[in-house]
Amino acid sequence: MSKAYEKRKRIIDLKLIERDNIIYTNFEKNSEDNLNIDYLFCMQCYYRYSFTNGGSAKKYFLDKNSLEKLKILKSIDINIYNYYYSLMSVTPSFHEPKKQGYSVKTSFSQYALIEALGEKRFKELSFYGQSTANENSVLKPLFFDGYPVNDLQKHLEYGLMKDEDIEKIQDYIQNKNHGWNTKIRRNYVALDRTPVNEKYLKVNNVSIDVDLNKSKEEILKFVEKIKDDYDLDKKEEHKNYSTKNIPNVYDLLGMRKVEDFICDKKDCIKEEDKNKKMFEKYADILFIFDCKKACFTHKDIDEEFIKYYGYGMKSKTITNYYNIAIEYIDNQKYLSFLTGYNN
Repeated sequence: MSKAYEKRKRIIDLKLIERDNIIYTNFEKNSEDNLNIDYLFCMQCYYRYSFTNGGSAKKYFLDKNSLEKLKILKSIDINIYNYYYSLMSVTPSFHEPKKQGYSVKTSFSQYALIEALGEKRFKELSFYGQSTANENSVLKPLFFDGYPVNDLQKHLEYGLMKDEDIEKIQDYIQNKNHGWNTKIRRNYVALDRTPVNEKYLKVNNVSIDVDLNKSKEEILKFVEKIKDDYDLDKKEEHKNYSTKNIPNVYDLLGMRKVEDFICDKKDCIKEEDKNKKMFEKYADILFIFDCKKACFTHKDIDEEFIKYYGYGMKSKTITNYYNIAIEYIDNQKYLSFLTGYNN
C-alpha cells in the first residue's frame, strides 16, 4: 500500500471532506433563491484562491466534532488542514448574505446637511470615531473607523444624532424636498474580503434612478432601454466618450478599451445533469475542487455524490467541473465575472 493511498484513505475515513459538509450545504441554502447565485459562487472561488495562495481566515469556534476531525487532519497533512480549516471558518451564519439579494442605504448630500445643521454642527458630526466616543459606551467598538455624517442611516440606527439635529433635517426636507438619495445595491458579498485595490473594480455597474411608485411595466421598459443603449454602444465604434450613450470610467479617461468578459461556462454547466438545480451544480464544482486538493480520485468523489444524492457523477462531468473550478479559482476568472472585464 503506497503512502499516498494510505494518506488519502485516512482523510476519507475522517468523514470531514464530504458533500454534506456545511461548507457546501450553507452555500446551497444561501443561493437557492438564485438572486445572487453567481456572485456567491465567485465569493467561494475567491476564498479558495486566497487560501490556496497563503491566505487564511480568522479561526472561529467550530463544533467539537469538527475540531476533533480537523486536529486529526492536521496530523495527516498540514497543508490540507490549513486549507480546509480556513474554508470551514468562513461558513458561520454571520457571513450569510441577506436573503433578498440586495441592501438599501439612504444618505444625504454634504451640501444639504450643512444647510440643515449649520457648518459647525456638521463638522462636529463629520466622523464618530474612537476619539469622540464615550469611554464607557458599549457602542465604542462599532465606531472605531467612524461613519461619515452623510451616512444618515447609520447615525439614526445607532442614535448618534440629537433630537434637535433630526428636527432640523426634517424641517429641511419639508421646506426644500431634496438633498438625499436612497441606493439599492446588489449584495456583492463576494468582494467583502478582497484587497482594497480590487474591491471597487465593478466598472460596469451603474446607479439607475428608478421611481418605485411607477408600474412594473414602466420600470422594466426604462431599464430595458438603458440595457439596449449599453449593448448598442458595444456594437458601434466610438472615437470619444461623448458619442456613447453610457460612457464608463475607461471612456472618460481615454484609456484603451478592455475586453468585456462574457461568461462562457454557464451553458455548459446547465447542460450537465438537468435533474439538479444550478446552486447544487455550483456546490458540486466547489466540492470537486476541494476533493482534488485532498488528492481524492474520481471514484472517491463519485462515492461521495452517491452518498449525498443517491446517485453518482460521470467521470467526464467530474473532469469538466474540475476544469471550470481551475479556471475560476486558480486562474481568477471569478474576478473577471465580478468586474465585467477580462483581467
